[in-house]
Amino acid sequence: MKKFILLGIFILTFMTQANSSFNIKDDNYNMSGYCLGIGKAKVDKVDEYTGTTTFRAALCRVDDKVVRNVTVLFDYIYVDTNYDIRKKLFFIPVTALAQAKYNSDNNILRMHMQMRGTAYKNLPDGFILPITSKNIKEQGAKIVDEDLVEVYGSTLGVPTVSEEKFLDEDY
Repeated sequence: MKKFILLGIFILTFMTQANSSFNIKDDNYNMSGYCLGIGKAKVDKVDEYTGTTTFRAALCRVDDKVVRNVTVLFDYIYVDTNYDIRKKLFFIPVTALAQAKYNSDNNILRMHMQMRGTAYKNLPDGFILPITSKNIKEQGAKIVDEDLVEVYGSTLGVPTVSEEKFLDEDY
């Protein structure tokens, strides 16, 4: 009986640590992030230029923080939401993130990008794409191998990195 109680405490501790609230701000704009296991997205426009794109994700990584089964609020509206949710998808912002805030009470992750320069002016704010080697290479995405295995059961034969290399700004 004591083993079951200890196991229960261990599992609860792990779950609490795995999805703890956080608020990361990076004025140097070195923060990277992506999401896997994307559901149907919805765009809520405030006006012509502002609003949010909302979607569910099985797993999101922002630097060393990983959250699971979250609702993502991406503070931008120019994301192609015309995709087949039956495919294995990933989301990646077009540039580095300036802020990521996760609230464990309502399981919402809010992402905000850095200001974009003219080099990115003709691109969407973010991409939701099928996980293929071509898409990962074209977007310059670094996806941690363990995350793909957790969500999809394998690395799907696409290029991946270790968590250490994901966090390495020079890689």
